[in-house]
Amino acid sequence: MLMNGVPLSSLKVMLHHLISHCQDIHEPKEIKCEIGEGRQSQTMKEVQLKISIAGTKNLEDLNLARFNKVMESKLNFETGSAHTNVMKAVLSSLPGTIKATLLGNKIRLDLAFWVEQTSTT
Repeated sequence: MLMNGVPLSSLKVMLHHLISHCQDIHEPKEIKCEIGEGRQSQTMKEVQLKISIAGTKNLEDLNLARFNKVMESKLNFETGSAHTNVMKAVLSSLPGTIKATLLGNKIRLDLAFWVEQTSTT
């Protein structure tokens, strides 16, 4: 099962702050989430979370390059927003990454993090 090995409390915190951030910044009219498994090693597996946001604001005005740069930096947890500060802290503890991309009139957020594989036998 996909949730084996995933720290559910961390995932809940991440989703809460991610959705709150999206509501504050993007004023979404629609949010879609997909969760799946990515690459695997003998002991770890990658969990992928893809979020698509259709907003009511002009999405081209958003500075996604700054968001990506701030979230990628390993040096500082201060991002300028309480929600993104928590998201960055959770991702660093998993470890994981997040990247925002503008696709037409939607923003896509790709999250990936690694968890230990658990045996189901």
